[in-house]
Amino acid sequence: MLKRSNGRRSVKYVEDFLIDVAQLMAGGYTLSDSVVILSQESRYGHVPALLKESLADGLPFSEAMERIPAIIDPVISMYIRSAEETGNLTHAMQEVSTRILAGRKWDQMVSEVLFYPRLVLITVTLILDAFWLFFLPFIESFLHSMGMEAVFWTELVSLSKSFMWTLPFINIGSVWVAFSDALVSMLVPRSVKVLSKDVWLFSSLESMLQAGLPMGSAILTLSHISTSIKGEQQTLMRLYERLKSGERLSMAMSMEEGRWDSTVISRVAIAEKNGVLNQALNSITLQLEHRRQMAMAHYVQALKSFSVLMAGLAVFGITYSVYKPMVQMLLDLSGI
Repeated sequence: MLKRSNGRRSVKYVEDFLIDVAQLMAGGYTLSDSVVILSQESRYGHVPALLKESLADGLPFSEAMERIPAIIDPVISMYIRSAEETGNLTHAMQEVSTRILAGRKWDQMVSEVLFYPRLVLITVTLILDAFWLFFLPFIESFLHSMGMEAVFWTELVSLSKSFMWTLPFINIGSVWVAFSDALVSMLVPRSVKVLSKDVWLFSSLESMLQAGLPMGSAILTLSHISTSIKGEQQTLMRLYERLKSGERLSMAMSMEEGRWDSTVISRVAIAEKNGVLNQALNSITLQLEHRRQMAMAHYVQALKSFSVLMAGLAVFGITYSVYKPMVQMLLDLSGI
C-alpha cells in the first residue's frame, strides 16, 4: 500500500480529483476510464493510484474512497454509496462537484473575515516594533550626543521602555491572529452559524433524496455523521424518531421549538402535500445560502470599517506620542 498522508493538501487532492472525475463522466467516460485518465497526472498526489489499486481489488468506488486518508465531507461518501446502489453515479458526481465548489466558495468568504483586522494588526505591530526598537534608542542617543538631558524622555517614553518586555508577546499574539483558523471560526456571527446549520441540513437531505434514499433513512444517515455543528446530531435523531412513528417531516420540524422559523416549516409542509419535497429542499437551500452570504458580506464590511477606524486611532496615537514630546522640548528650549 502506498504511503498515506494527511492534512489539507490531501483533502484538496481528493476534491480536485472528484471534480475532474465528474467532468469526465459528464462527457461520457465511465468511472474506471476517468480514473485511468486522471492517474496520468501528478497534481492529485497519490489519490489516483490508491483508487486504481482499490478498484482493481473489486471494491466499489465509495469503499475505495474510504481508503484515502483524507477527511472530506462525509455526506459526499454516503451520497456516492447511495448513488451506486441506485445506478445514478454520473448525476451524483455532478452533485458532488457542485457541493465541493460551493463549500470552497464559502470557505473563501469566511477566510475574509479577518483580512482587514489582520492587515491592521500586522501593520501596527511592525510600527510598534520600529518605534520601540529603533526610534526610541535613536532619539535617546541623539539627545545625549547633543549634550541634552532627558527632556525628551517623557513619562510616555519611560512607560514604553518599562513595557519593552511585552514586545515579544505582542509579536507572538499578532502571528497567532494572522495565521489562526480557529480564531476565524470563533468570530463568525451566531446568525451566520445558525444559517450554516440549515444550509448543511437541507442541502444534505436534498442530496440524499436525489440519491434515492427515503426521508427517514436520509435523516438517520445524517444523524450518524460526526459534525462540528453542536447539537445537530441529537436534533436529527429526534426528527428520525418522529418520522419513524408516522409523523410528516414538517410536523416533526415544528416540534423543535425555535429551531426553524414558521416560513420554512410551511414550505416543507406544502411541498410534502404536493409531492415536490426534493425541489422544495433545493429552493430552501438556495434561499438560505443567499441569506448566509449576505449576512457574512455585511459582517465583513462592518469589520472593514472598524479596522480602518482602529488603524486611524493607532496612527494618531503613535504620531501624538512622537510629536508631543518634541514640541514640548522645543518650547522648553525657547523658554516659552
